[in-house]
Amino acid sequence: MSPSSRFGRLATSALAFLRRHDWLAFLLQQFLVFALAVVLLQGARLLTGKSIHGGKDMMGPVEFVAMLVLFAAMIGVSVWMYRGAAGPKAPALGLVPSVRGLGHALVGFALGLVAVGWPLFISLASGQMHVTETLFSRFEATRVLGMLALGTVTLTANSIVEEVTSRAVPFQLFRHRALLFRVLVPALLFAALHLADEPFRLGAFYSRTIAGIVFGLAYLLTRDIWFASGLHTGTNQAVLLASGKWHMGALVHASGERFGGAWADSASWTLLAVAFGGMLLRRQTATQARQEDFARTALVGAR
Repeated sequence: MSPSSRFGRLATSALAFLRRHDWLAFLLQQFLVFALAVVLLQGARLLTGKSIHGGKDMMGPVEFVAMLVLFAAMIGVSVWMYRGAAGPKAPALGLVPSVRGLGHALVGFALGLVAVGWPLFISLASGQMHVTETLFSRFEATRVLGMLALGTVTLTANSIVEEVTSRAVPFQLFRHRALLFRVLVPALLFAALHLADEPFRLGAFYSRTIAGIVFGLAYLLTRDIWFASGLHTGTNQAVLLASGKWHMGALVHASGERFGGAWADSASWTLLAVAFGGMLLRRQTATQARQEDFARTALVGAR
């Protein structure tokens, strides 16, 4: 047997094994995504001396290209793994842009901005926090446009990548499993991956887990990534809005005590999870009822 034939048989056997063990395909996909992120981010740091993870340093042309390469590689590897593990007849991931998807993204953005940003808005309105500097007072108009464009592209692209890799792929890989498994397992891993560069804090871990659940339910409600991506982008914008990280999309820098503390985010995510979960269960119940009515009608007609 030639080496190419032996490799082909080995690859076929590996794919067949992954199709029987969807959880292993998911873990392998997540490992490859994580490895790509580490390699490319470390490479950018070695080349430029800057850290672009989490927006710690402002990106120049090299870092921006590295970010785009990283995002493209993460999506490419995830889609490749999904097609190999799920088989040729696997359903689409819902990645194709459309007018409907744009509408989903805009609604999601507004909802995420309000759901996570309301404590900040209350703090500013009540005087608990004060604006000390704005993007428009710090930079000239042409620089402001560049900052806004950079922040918009970065936040949007980051959200799309995370929804493809952490929601679309695992949710379709686990499409034959129970709803609770599909929603909870990716959300727990989504929260756990954030521990790579920060200490464990129970409140933050819960908030990220429940946020992952909300993003997952959003994906299931629309069957595409765009509502979840918009929700994710709006969430990130709400977090960065008053941070002073101009290159990541901040509009102002505010000081003072934020209303609600850590519980506010957890409460918002919990309410959204309950609302989205209720909507999904009602839809499934209605679909099941229609199917049962159709079956009864067909049975009566057959008699």
